[in-house]
Amino acid sequence: CLAALWVLTRVGGAMRAGPATLMLCLGYAMLAPALVAVAAAGAGVITALAATHLVTMAAMGAMILAVASRASMHRAPGMALRPRRRHWLAFAAVVAAALLRAAAEAAPDPLPWITASGVIWSGGWALFLIVHLAALPRPTPFPVLSAARGPRPAP
Repeated sequence: CLAALWVLTRVGGAMRAGPATLMLCLGYAMLAPALVAVAAAGAGVITALAATHLVTMAAMGAMILAVASRASMHRAPGMALRPRRRHWLAFAAVVAAALLRAAAEAAPDPLPWITASGVIWSGGWALFLIVHLAALPRPTPFPVLSAARGPRPAP
């Protein structure tokens, strides 16, 4: 639980850095409930499978999506990276799917929960792929994973 509190203290100030950083911070913040779930699983309160899904699907999945999305985010001259609406929808779908999958462990009939989770998870990643594929035909401005910092070095 102390680790979860520490995660939340790291996220607080960084959330003001811009919308792309906000997406990263929200993904990182998913570690807090995931770590609490790991502690709860250790105490026998929830199943280890529920905790595992919160760590892997919610925390890791959200952070991977946030980092991977940076290459296809909007870049206005002189401004920070701006996630597109579809990036946010994909991010929300990945997190919602993780929460549904963890909740399935407590349901008397988990199959509908697991099915819904899988459909939403796949939909979130499909949405990410659609945004990413649309960005592939045009060159990605330098630098790829952050906003402009200055002139591009000579090759």
